Amino acid sequence: MLISTVAMAAEEATAKKKSSPLKGFGGTLIYDNTLGKGTFTGSGDGYSSRPLWTMWWSIRPKYTFIDEVALAISLRFDITKTVIDNADSGNSRNRQTVFGDIWLNFGAGKLQVKSANLTFTAGTTLFLPTSLESRAQSKILGLRFSGSVNYEPVKWFSMLYAFSFTKNFNRFTNTVVDNSDLDIAQVSRSGGAESIGGGLVATGSGITEWGLIHDLHFEFSWLEKFSIGLDYIYLQNFSYNNFAKNDQSSPYATGGRGYSDTSWTIVDFTYQVLPYLGLSLGWMVIQEPKSADNKSVRFPFWDFSNGASNRQTFYLDVTASF
Repeated sequence: MLISTVAMAAEEATAKKKSSPLKGFGGTLIYDNTLGKGTFTGSGDGYSSRPLWTMWWSIRPKYTFIDEVALAISLRFDITKTVIDNADSGNSRNRQTVFGDIWLNFGAGKLQVKSANLTFTAGTTLFLPTSLESRAQSKILGLRFSGSVNYEPVKWFSMLYAFSFTKNFNRFTNTVVDNSDLDIAQVSRSGGAESIGGGLVATGSGITEWGLIHDLHFEFSWLEKFSIGLDYIYLQNFSYNNFAKNDQSSPYATGGRGYSDTSWTIVDFTYQVLPYLGLSLGWMVIQEPKSADNKSVRFPFWDFSNGASNRQTFYLDVTASF
C-alpha cells in the first residue's frame, strides 16, 4: 500500500505538472550579424569591392502539447536590417528594414525507433504573406509539408535528412507592382498582357508555384558545449510559366515549365555558453549548383567562382532558447 500510495502521488504530481498552463510554452530568439564576402574582395578603390552588412532578428514562440511525439504549434517572424548594402541586397532603398512572412508551424508528430537509433518527424507550415516580396508576388498563402529522419549512432555524431514540399497560392503568375507606389510608373502597353488593370503592372518576372527542399545535415559534438554542423540544402523551384524552346532560345535552354535550382551550404561552429544561450560563428554559400553553361559543378562549401558578389556570407549569431 505504501508503494502504491507513493506511485499514485507521483502520478498525480506529474499530471498537475503537465496540466500547468505554462508547462508547454517556450521559444527561441536569434540575433544575427552577417558580412558578405564582397566586403573583403577588391582593391579598395570602391569599384570592385561590394560591401554588405546586415542584421537579422528571428522571433519564434512555441507551445508544445505533447513533447514525446513533438505535437506543437509555433510562430516565426523575421526582421532584416541592412546596415551597409549594394546591388546584392535587393533593397529598394539604402539601409532598409524588411519584415518577413509570418510562419505558422504545426508539429504533426515524432516517432523514435531506439533499436535503430532513428527518429522520424513530420509537420506542416502556413506562410502568411506579410513580406514585401510575397506581396509583390500577389501571394495569398503558402503551404508546406515536411518530414525528417535523424540517425544518431553515437552521442557525439548525428545525421539528418529533411524533405519538404511547398505549394504557393497567388493571384497572378508574375510579380506585380502598383504604379501608385512608384515615383516613376512602370511602362506598360495599352491593352497589353502586362497591364492588369487597377494601376497594377506585371513585371514579367515569373514566380514559384511549388518547390522542393532537400536538407542533409551532419553534426559533430565530441567536445562538451561545442558542436560543428554541416548543411547541404538543395532547392528546386517550379514557376507557373511554361516556355516552348524556339530559334531565339539559348542553346543551353530546355523547353517546358520554368525551373530553377539553388544550393545552400552552411558551415557552423556553435558554443553553448549557458543552457539557454548559444553563440554561433560560420558561413553560408548560396549559389547555383552548376556553372552558367551547366558543364561543371561549383564547389558547394566555399565560393570560388562568383567574384565579388556576396554569394558567400559570414555570420555571428546569438541564440536564446527558453
